[in-house]
Amino acid sequence: MSRVLKVHRTAVCDERVIMPEPLRIQAGMSVQDTAEAEAQMLQQKIEQTLWDAEKTRLQAKEEAARIVAEAKEQSDLLVQESRERASQLIEDEKMRGYQEGYQSGREDARKEYASILAQARDIVRQAYDERKNIIQQSESLIVELAISIAEKIMRKKWEEDRSYVLSIVKEACNYIQGAKRVEIRVHPEDYPLVKQEQDQINQSCLHTSEWIVIPDLHVQAGGCVIHTEKGTVDARLDTQLNELKNALREAAGVCIHDEQTGSVQECHQADENDAS
Repeated sequence: MSRVLKVHRTAVCDERVIMPEPLRIQAGMSVQDTAEAEAQMLQQKIEQTLWDAEKTRLQAKEEAARIVAEAKEQSDLLVQESRERASQLIEDEKMRGYQEGYQSGREDARKEYASILAQARDIVRQAYDERKNIIQQSESLIVELAISIAEKIMRKKWEEDRSYVLSIVKEACNYIQGAKRVEIRVHPEDYPLVKQEQDQINQSCLHTSEWIVIPDLHVQAGGCVIHTEKGTVDARLDTQLNELKNALREAAGVCIHDEQTGSVQECHQADENDAS
């Protein structure tokens, strides 16, 4: 799984996004072998689920293409039928030999042709709308499913191994190198462990004498928020999941999920041109 940490900095540092790597199974680990094996199985389930979801998305696209093709065929038939009926009406009026009737017949034929042509265009537009709905629903399902599984894995890691928060804190500290004053905020349940390991954390990545660990109920268990004179590193679980959600939605296609961008308008315009 990719790593996601949202970093808020001043002009000294740029914002960066990472996500802590899952703990890897190491030889000789006896206490955590079972938990790590289960985490690996969950990861495999994620990959299988995403593979199945991708197959569903491709099937949805194929179905959408079939719907559009059928709609176009039906539209062509309607247009051809309208032309034939219009021509027949005109010929019927010609055969009668009455100028008034001939002109009236032409007008009736023109109106009927316009009506059938409008119906044909509506059929094509409805087909394109249905295609977009099928694809959007399929990709939205994939995104929400992946996020739900990722959240369960992250929470399960913290529940089975409370030291998981230490890896989050250390990873976040890598983005504040050179800071003079450091304030680390963690959930009260994580505070005793982080406080106990504060010297080791300082030696491995902080290297400063002015730092403090503070329990904070606003910080979700398993994550942390670090404040320095250079900026803030937000490594809360919710923040990481939001970044993951945005990344997945962007990967799924901005022309479906971000309806405020120009690319959406271009996608919609392309569909309208095809429909017309």
